[in-house]
Amino acid sequence: MKQLSNKALIAVLAVVAGGTAAVPGLGATDHKPVHTLASAPKRANIQLSRRHPRPAPRISVAPASGVDAQLALRFDVLDRSRAAQDVMPPAVAGAIGPGAVGRFGANPDLSRKGAARGNAAVFVVPGRDAVCLAIKDGPDGGGAGCAAAADADGGNLLTSVSEQPADGPLHVVVAGLVPDGVATVTLTTRDGDSHQAAVNGNTFLFELSSQVPDAVSWDGPDGPHHQTVPY
Repeated sequence: MKQLSNKALIAVLAVVAGGTAAVPGLGATDHKPVHTLASAPKRANIQLSRRHPRPAPRISVAPASGVDAQLALRFDVLDRSRAAQDVMPPAVAGAIGPGAVGRFGANPDLSRKGAARGNAAVFVVPGRDAVCLAIKDGPDGGGAGCAAAADADGGNLLTSVSEQPADGPLHVVVAGLVPDGVATVTLTTRDGDSHQAAVNGNTFLFELSSQVPDAVSWDGPDGPHHQTVPY
């Protein structure tokens, strides 16, 4: 991993696309389908499987005016009323850029807060037959990623934000969206350690210091899931 000086960080907003595109910072062996749409204050990656067919690219989709009924059925977090805590800080809302709005109809004004840990939190942002995750990492924002609702419902929306300051340890936040019925998620790191997090609002969140994430796993209504963390 390339070391960045004094928080000179690179970020991408990566979403599902029909082809394969390289994402800065991903290893040479990672060939998951992603598409770079916009930049944000930190380096972010997203990874999804091809378990579900991809929809054709959608351009200039109007932002969702409300939570789609099908999304509310799939994710309890979107089936509750919005509260003050669900409002994203401006820097985090800014990670939901024009690409996410135009392609997926993401509307930051409909966000719901999910899991939180330490200085990090994750927000679920509905779109039109799509859903996005936005990570708050400290006061300066984070990153975001989006997926078609069918992909997200299969537990295939997973993203991470990393920071390597010149004067401090590696800091990584891993977040994901899981369907109703999942209680806990386990994360393993490349040094062989493991961490467990409770699911809150259909989301999980891990905050790592001086450790590189490897994979996450959980038991869902359709059986066990295992996903490599995009990093």
